[in-house]
Amino acid sequence: MPNPVMMIPLLRALLVALLVMASGCAGASSTLPGAPSSLEARAGASALTYGVYAWNAQDVFTRWRAGTLWSYLASEHVDDVLLGFTDHDIAKYSKPQGAATINAMIAEGAAHSVRFEVLLGDPSWILPAGVPTLTGIIAKLHRVNFAGVNLDLEPNEVKGLPVKQVVTDLVTAMGAYIAASPWPVTLDVNYIYVRDTTRTAGYCLACGLQQVGLQHVDLMTYISNPSTVATVDGPILARYPGLTFAIAQSVEPPSIIPPGDSYWGDGFAVFYADMQRLDGTFRAHANYRGIVIQSLQYLEQMKP
Repeated sequence: MPNPVMMIPLLRALLVALLVMASGCAGASSTLPGAPSSLEARAGASALTYGVYAWNAQDVFTRWRAGTLWSYLASEHVDDVLLGFTDHDIAKYSKPQGAATINAMIAEGAAHSVRFEVLLGDPSWILPAGVPTLTGIIAKLHRVNFAGVNLDLEPNEVKGLPVKQVVTDLVTAMGAYIAASPWPVTLDVNYIYVRDTTRTAGYCLACGLQQVGLQHVDLMTYISNPSTVATVDGPILARYPGLTFAIAQSVEPPSIIPPGDSYWGDGFAVFYADMQRLDGTFRAHANYRGIVIQSLQYLEQMKP
């Protein structure tokens, strides 16, 4: 009897083929505008692809060494991998030999139209005392040819301080990280902090981020309804044309976030069809740069 887990990529491939055929009959294009560096490479794609948060970087490296990574990412429709680095990963891959290993994977990925960014997150790096730690990490990893650095710095995770102080500290810290980074910098931001100033004590977070030179934002909008996401995020993209935005969506299970915030219970076919609709809606915005999924682990585990 075939292994049900091994059958999932085949079932997904069939479902996606049917979705693409349906889009073609309707006269709709399903290609995904990506970051500016890879837009041309993606222009001829026949199916939607997206980025993923890959918090278990070692799993990605293990699949690469086993020769299964590229087929795996293709089965999940992934073309941008945000590698979540632990302290162990930072120590290992900041050394010349470790950096050479990652660079080999990155170079091979380019041949498969897959990008790799480093994903770093700790709320202490929002505050002034934590800035030297993260700038030091960025310096240690300078040998690696990442396509970018993605910073998961969420104001709600800083406790005991007024929110206005936290968000202004975040803006100051981002200026330091942009100056220190050899790669383009992306900040993960929950849409509630950007939609208006009610959650930031009157401070315009997006304005401050633009002033310190940030260009890229992953807008975390964990709502499993494309129409609602468009209603929430569309005005944000229109209001801040100087920033480029990716729309972050979730496939996490209900043990982590409420069902209405995630596609976990809907299955991959529904999720993928909704991502196509979401992408088609946002392509009207010149500063839209695709979709990012939280996370690769759960994307793989979703039912077809």
